[in-house]
Amino acid sequence: MCSIIGHDLSSFLDSAGIDQADAVFVPSADAELVLAIAEQLRARAKPPRIYLRLMYDDVGCHRTDPTWRSALQVLLDAPNANGRVRFLAETHAFAKAMEAIWPAPIAVLPHPSDLPATPVPDLGGDFVVYLAGQSRTDKGGPLVHAVARALATELGPARRTVQLRVQGGVPISYGKVQIEGLPHHLYADDYALNWRQAHAALFMHDPKVYALRGSGVVCDAMASARPFIYLNGSSLSEWSARGNALGADPLPEVIAQTIVKLMDDYPRIAGMSAMAVPTLADSIQTGLSGLGTDHAKAFQNGISNVAHSG
Repeated sequence: MCSIIGHDLSSFLDSAGIDQADAVFVPSADAELVLAIAEQLRARAKPPRIYLRLMYDDVGCHRTDPTWRSALQVLLDAPNANGRVRFLAETHAFAKAMEAIWPAPIAVLPHPSDLPATPVPDLGGDFVVYLAGQSRTDKGGPLVHAVARALATELGPARRTVQLRVQGGVPISYGKVQIEGLPHHLYADDYALNWRQAHAALFMHDPKVYALRGSGVVCDAMASARPFIYLNGSSLSEWSARGNALGADPLPEVIAQTIVKLMDDYPRIAGMSAMAVPTLADSIQTGLSGLGTDHAKAFQNGISNVAHSG
């Protein structure tokens, strides 16, 4: 199994004069890059130390695409791979799965967030639920309208109107539930504004895709001190240990009931979310702690740039 980017990686290492005295940081790696590194370990007498934050990629476009599992097996056969390569993962679930193959501990390094923690909006008006990120099939896009209809039934006459803010959504109302359509792509200031105006977030990431895979938007919820709802079985549950989030089965009626549950207990859950804000920064520092001060700074700058571009 050969990498399609092996020549590019080799040219980069040669042009930069990188050898065994150097360290290379890759904040967002996939299976193709793992294969390319295996090739360089075989080809070079003095390869550098390599730090890879591997992203879950087992949703390839073609059945012959390399997966992270097959790529790790190839890398294991390369000379001194365990001594020259160190992996990081974006979730604890992915790290555990990688450790079943890779003979060394995998540090967990989640997505960073630049969002500040802000006070939740006043509860006198509509209850705003932000479905952050582009509305896609793997993020529960097809469920939005069914959830809105079920929620309209659950709310009853006594509860406030709920506004669901959906990136790429079509504006429509179902009783006391209003879907507000936002642009597919938001500028950073507009994205931050929607978090400030939201009372909570709803993440309907498909557990079949996100059982191991991480999500940047859940890290934004943690940083901005917003309660959130996630689907049971997804890796997003890793951020719910502080009582700041609620899980739901992937059924519109259950998701709607969970939104009402969050609304009815909102002051307490919002308070837990405010207390959980340091969790993200602590997790990032823990993930970087084994790299050394200079290496940690370089890697943190790298993952910040990846987050901003994505």
